[in-house]
Amino acid sequence: MTKDRGIVKACLYGGPKSKLRSLCAQFHTGKVWIYETPEKNQNKISDFEVSKYHVTFTESLYKSYAALLASELVIKTECAGGGENIENCWNLLNGFFDGLELVNEEQGKAGLIRFLWRFVHLSGLLPDTEECESCGKTFSLESENQKPEKVRLLEEMFGNPSQEQVSVPDTIYFSSYNSTFICPECAGSTQGTKFPLSRMGLNYLSSITNLPASVSRNMPLDQASYFQIKQIVFDLAEKCASGPLNTLRTGMGIF
Repeated sequence: MTKDRGIVKACLYGGPKSKLRSLCAQFHTGKVWIYETPEKNQNKISDFEVSKYHVTFTESLYKSYAALLASELVIKTECAGGGENIENCWNLLNGFFDGLELVNEEQGKAGLIRFLWRFVHLSGLLPDTEECESCGKTFSLESENQKPEKVRLLEEMFGNPSQEQVSVPDTIYFSSYNSTFICPECAGSTQGTKFPLSRMGLNYLSSITNLPASVSRNMPLDQASYFQIKQIVFDLAEKCASGPLNTLRTGMGIF
């Protein structure tokens, strides 16, 4: 994958002991030299200068599969549709690889969730996390920390009747049929598979798109909410790829 041209297919010549072959190993990042012969419709890798090795990927089965899943998604979607998305996709994938290199397996699981959610966003398929797609019911109340100080003081003095009338559900649902979030009332009349999602899980997903990465990675996420989110982002990832992802199938017991 290249930052300016997206996915480029090229041949690498040399035996198992070739120095170039060892440099061009999976998940290495660096500068590549490609010799192009348009008349033969062939590209040949002539040199590769490695800048990052990501050595821990070979030491952890989960990290290896997480990197494979991210790579397969990028390849099958041609960098989230190509065009203007190529550079953003390149930055997203490399940022994920660099972060995955530095964390343990448990942190890597949350990192994969954030990568997939951001990739879905980049692909233009991100569902609305603020309100029910069917009836428009809100899922979240404005954070007290986001309100202007004057507004908070007035609410402390006189209350906030509008918020008191809003009933926010503790559990919402993701409809796999139309890739939207819906409230419990609308879930009963919606066809297809529906995945439940806790309020903690919803806040976590919302933080990935609305808060800086340094903040979202420190958001609380319990085990139950993690498994709920995992089902949703895997479903959305396969919709981005317009079909099954082989890495998810072969790594079912690993993810």
